Amino acid sequence: ETPAGPASALAAGIVSGVLTTSTSLNGPPLVLYLLRARATAEQARDSLAAIFLATGLLGLATFAIAGTLDLAGALPLLVAAAALGQLLGRIGFARVAPYHEGLSLAVLAVSAAVALAAAGGSLL
Repeated sequence: ETPAGPASALAAGIVSGVLTTSTSLNGPPLVLYLLRARATAEQARDSLAAIFLATGLLGLATFAIAGTLDLAGALPLLVAAAALGQLLGRIGFARVAPYHEGLSLAVLAVSAAVALAAAGGSLL
């Protein structure tokens, strides 16, 4: 099996972009791409963090320009919570890094199952 190439990166980027704007859930195609690209656990974690930061900031800017952003003073709390989440994530990462491929696929599978179950009525 060959590692992911430019076409895979392009496809993952397009699907991720569509999911970002439609559902804000752009992670699954990125995770699959990084697994295919044989990224290490550290590379995958840092790549996803950078992508999520960039897309989050673009989303905030878009909502602010559209006039739909209303944080009502919650921004400092949100920033503090995100920083705490990053710190706790780094601590927990050491425990799961050796299992990142299997764990990533398991989380994707469970997430897909939950999404399908939640949407069950609207799919019929």
